[in-house]
Amino acid sequence: MERFYGIDALLVYLNQQGAHEFSETEILYLIEKRLIPHYISFGKRYSFQKEYIDSWLKLYKK
Repeated sequence: MERFYGIDALLVYLNQQGAHEFSETEILYLIEKRLIPHYISFGKRYSFQKEYIDSWLKLYKK
């Protein structure tokens, strides 16, 4: 089970996928609205499971 730790790691992965250039502000908004599946760990550090992000990204592209 691959994970991304922190918003920066998620941004790098999403922007490599090429469909849309995400900004940190957009990611924070999507997290706040609970549109991106995530976990909060280590206090305020976010972590994301790759399989859930891939599923979300497929839906987002449509």
